[in-house]
Amino acid sequence: RRTHAGVAYFDDRLRERAAARAAMRGALERAIVEQRIVAHFQPIADPVTLQVVGMEALARWQDGTALRSPASWLPIAEETGLIVDVGKAMFAAARAGSDRFGLPVAVNVAGRQLDEPDVIRHIEESWGADGWDRLTIEVTESALVHDATHVRAALAELVARGAKVALDDFGTGYNSLARLGDLPLHTLKVDRSLLENATTPEGLAVLRAVVALADAHGLEVVAEGVERRSQLAVLIDLGVDAVQGNLVGRPAAEVPARQSSAPTQRERLELRAVQA
Repeated sequence: RRTHAGVAYFDDRLRERAAARAAMRGALERAIVEQRIVAHFQPIADPVTLQVVGMEALARWQDGTALRSPASWLPIAEETGLIVDVGKAMFAAARAGSDRFGLPVAVNVAGRQLDEPDVIRHIEESWGADGWDRLTIEVTESALVHDATHVRAALAELVARGAKVALDDFGTGYNSLARLGDLPLHTLKVDRSLLENATTPEGLAVLRAVVALADAHGLEVVAEGVERRSQLAVLIDLGVDAVQGNLVGRPAAEVPARQSSAPTQRERLELRAVQA
């Protein structure tokens, strides 16, 4: 069709994509109303003892007996603003999980949520008026491109109530270093991509620099995406505070006390000997 800006083309492929997007949005809206957006919890553990010291609440869409992959619907939730309602459901589920398992819990907060003028009220309505010391707010750099003043004020208010703030996926953005001194942070979560070459001299040097940077800012370090025992051995030697990943425990409705596939104390000592 012709418009004032020129000619716009709308073919069958675009029509199908638009229809699929509309159908996904409608299905997601129903899932939110029917409370089928649930939380699965991934353990966060001490790297040496593997004792579970916390957990991260991850959004899952319960579709019958199956779970829809977050990658298939979270982007649409953010684009349409439905992520705000998803976030409310996650904070409520995170609080219930924290009460149930007796563990502190981390919740991811999207930029669209932080951009809401009533974000503090929304979180409090879902989380509750107390227990803030058991809550960690995880933000990524992409969540910080919105109104920086509003974001800092919202995070500062949450910290004043007792919550902690973690910078998630550290190492994937260009402005991470600047953000360390710009936000009320407590924890640095090292992105899984930095662990891929953890056992090489180059990869080890990067990780050592990140840990030193966190130490200089007084931040705890949590390493994400720990998949291999060799990675765990490196992280133990670097003195990171906590680890999470499939080696420690996969996201699940229940939180395991200890993942059976994780190395035993004897195996960890052997791994450290190899690294030395």
